Amino acid sequence: MGHERGILAFDGNCGFCRVWIERWRAWTDGSVEAIPSGDAADAFPDLTPEDFERAVQYRDERGRVYSGADAVFRSLADAGGSAVPARLYDAIPVFRKLSEGAYRFIAARRPLFSRWTRLLWGADAAPPRYAFAARIFPSLLGGVYFCAFASFAVQIDGLLGAHGIGRAGPPLTGLSDAALRGFCWTGAGLAAALAAGFAPIPLLGVLWGMYFTLFQAAGIFLGYQWDLLLLEAGFLALFSAPVALLPGGGRSQPPRAGLWAARWLLFRLMLLSGAVKLLSGDPVWRDFSALAFHFESQPLPTRLAWAAHHLPAWIQQAAVFVLYAIELILPFFVFGPRMLRLAAAFGFLLLMALICATGNYTFFNLLTAALCVFLLDDAWLARRFPRLRAAAGSRAGRGRRSAALVFAAFVGIVGSAQLALRLIPNFPLSAPLFSVAALGSPLLTVNAYGLFAVMTTERNEIVLEGSDDGALWLEYEFKWKPGDPARPPGWAQPHQPRLDWQMWFAALSPYRQNPWFFAFLKRLLEGRPEVLGLLERNPFPDAPPKFIRPLFYRYRFAPSGAKEWWTRELLGLYAPPVALTPDGELALVMPAP
Repeated sequence: MGHERGILAFDGNCGFCRVWIERWRAWTDGSVEAIPSGDAADAFPDLTPEDFERAVQYRDERGRVYSGADAVFRSLADAGGSAVPARLYDAIPVFRKLSEGAYRFIAARRPLFSRWTRLLWGADAAPPRYAFAARIFPSLLGGVYFCAFASFAVQIDGLLGAHGIGRAGPPLTGLSDAALRGFCWTGAGLAAALAAGFAPIPLLGVLWGMYFTLFQAAGIFLGYQWDLLLLEAGFLALFSAPVALLPGGGRSQPPRAGLWAARWLLFRLMLLSGAVKLLSGDPVWRDFSALAFHFESQPLPTRLAWAAHHLPAWIQQAAVFVLYAIELILPFFVFGPRMLRLAAAFGFLLLMALICATGNYTFFNLLTAALCVFLLDDAWLARRFPRLRAAAGSRAGRGRRSAALVFAAFVGIVGSAQLALRLIPNFPLSAPLFSVAALGSPLLTVNAYGLFAVMTTERNEIVLEGSDDGALWLEYEFKWKPGDPARPPGWAQPHQPRLDWQMWFAALSPYRQNPWFFAFLKRLLEGRPEVLGLLERNPFPDAPPKFIRPLFYRYRFAPSGAKEWWTRELLGLYAPPVALTPDGELALVMPAP
């Protein structure tokens, strides 16, 4: 007896079966009919109720009947899915026995596996869709791009302009200050359009190219891990963004390979952030005391960092334990079923919120949080936020799927090489792995991550003072980094004061390793308004001083109840005092203190 299409009969009284048959229907795309066994008597006249209770039954278009694992494999193959399992089942006896054994094991324990299904997949085990994530991620990325370009635009004159601390490198060499500002503000404007939902793929391509150009030109002032993360996330977004020109368009499902690439980035980012802390051998990470130093010694703490620094030691140690759980365990959940993905997403978001509350890490927290949308499927979002319901949409075109698959394979191979080199010291095949890992370097499409591998346990600050006579010294005040002990820490994010950050790094190394630092001092002695605009207070508003000396202080958070936020102890000079020669060159001098 022939049929227009195959029929799969399942136990309609089994909750476990009903849940998983919905996933199977999505896999087969309706090309195979699934019916409860109570309605299958006509299609399976030779079978008894016990046969249906024991296993699923499948009758193909020619009337042939298959049972158990064979029925599942055959129905998927007939529905246009992968035929590999069915072929392995026919050709390899061991595979056939293992498949049927696994099927019988699960079938005999359906109540148990039903509970596990609900625990891991929730109420809906159907294959997840991510049309909403694909639509919203470019908008979120547009917001991050806007923060990055706008933040740099208001600093670029003092950092890279004609009278700035440094010079713009290729390909922006020789541009005027106005052109440099125009470049950044153009990027900010395009980013705003992307955030509004316009032309995701074209704008993602243009913005990536512009930020890559700025990255190459800015040197040390734009070389942080979040800059690399933005470039990598911006590039991979091209393989999942909707094909549309106007907001709300492009409702097709993103290529699964593009989703995988985004999760792979989130996995590497979080796992490496935790792994480097343990692999570095730093004792304060291993004895869970790192947060006793972190809140005070991080680059730009907030007011809440002062409060967190004064928490009891056991709370800080418990927080390190939670940190390890989030960064070392939850990353593996991003590839799991729905409930594990949700646990990873909420764990990452909690960590980003705590970091955002206690430290100024620019747009890093926003960008990491944006990547978490690829862990939230349409069905879960629609149940909780009905207005966000996404249309089912069609599959992405074959060309997009193929391009996404090639890109995902590339980032998978290169990222795996980077992981192996970071996680396995003295790896035996390190030479070829270095070659593979370097493949992502030219366009910064696959990068290595990991912040605070070694905890800074003391906070040393460079404080600049100027003088006209070498006797009376007045202090310059930066906008965000600690200076005046009475000034409370502030919130700068998502803006990144790049000079303030570089001053924190300069304090970690001898002055001879920071040639840009003397270029900065020279601009202060010249009284350049572009550079002085990067500071909060210039103690010489009428004319620049004749001398500048960099003092070295040790800062500590003031104890509870103190009138000031910081205490500081003078350690000496960070570098020799400087002055300008008659021909305008910088010279080291030693005026009277």
